[in-house]
Amino acid sequence: MKTKLKDIKVPYVKRNSDDIYYEPVLVEPLLSFFYGRYGNIMRKYIFQYPVFSKILAGYYKSKLSKKIIPKFIDKHNIDVNEFEKQIDEFNTFNDFFIRKLKPGTRPLDKKTTGGICPVDSKVRAFENTDANYVFQIKEETFSLDKLLKGFVPTRNYEGGSYCIFRLTSHDYHRFHFIDDGNVIKTKRLRGKLHSVAPLSLERTKKLYIKNKKNLTLFNSKNFGPVICVEIGASCIGSIVQTFDKTKNMTKGNEKGYFQFGGSAVLLFFQKNKIKIAKDLLKNTAEGYETEVKLGEFLGKSI
Repeated sequence: MKTKLKDIKVPYVKRNSDDIYYEPVLVEPLLSFFYGRYGNIMRKYIFQYPVFSKILAGYYKSKLSKKIIPKFIDKHNIDVNEFEKQIDEFNTFNDFFIRKLKPGTRPLDKKTTGGICPVDSKVRAFENTDANYVFQIKEETFSLDKLLKGFVPTRNYEGGSYCIFRLTSHDYHRFHFIDDGNVIKTKRLRGKLHSVAPLSLERTKKLYIKNKKNLTLFNSKNFGPVICVEIGASCIGSIVQTFDKTKNMTKGNEKGYFQFGGSAVLLFFQKNKIKIAKDLLKNTAEGYETEVKLGEFLGKSI
């Protein structure tokens, strides 16, 4: 039986706190409609396709969209003191959405054998991953082999660790490298653009397989070959990679950014390569996501 929309509550824990909070999942009327009783047909044939996102992107990249920036900031209580630019310097809503932060706003964890969280997000973390039954949400799983479509041999990641970083529309939407290292190869995979909100994750089977995505094999100094997957979602027409493939990366270097909308970053580690932070594993085991910021400690090498 499907969960009623009014019953959807997503619990999460703020880092360094035992307090439980609940994400207001249904604050977006459009999402509520599409995943409600009468929105199924429109969701199936319109909402999940790139053309829908392209239409929205046209508006968010126009100067007409500038007027909604202050309202969006107020609604989501976003800290404007973190912005590299002043509010009136953003020419469009998309310009604001892909905003950069002031240097030092997200301090990097200093552990030399540690990796950092790559984005501002809510994270779930897992050890001893079964590559045939990778967690999506609740009882819903997917196959790593079908997600990667031959990008790398998935047997190399059997029994390894796995993290899901889920971004909401009001998060800082640039993603960064978790460690020093270099990019071995990349690949783009076309797909649909389902929302990655919990409601959509619950009601869309194999969502991460179906959605548009970018794959990167990153040779990490501390963790070996790490698979980085950026997932596109509803309202996101593009995933932009900004790094230089010819250069070695330093922990915290920008990797790229998402255009407007929610999105997700998935990380896959080989077995016995990383010891994920205890609080992230504990919260996940208890059924909670953990709110994290870019640069916070993710795990250490084994």
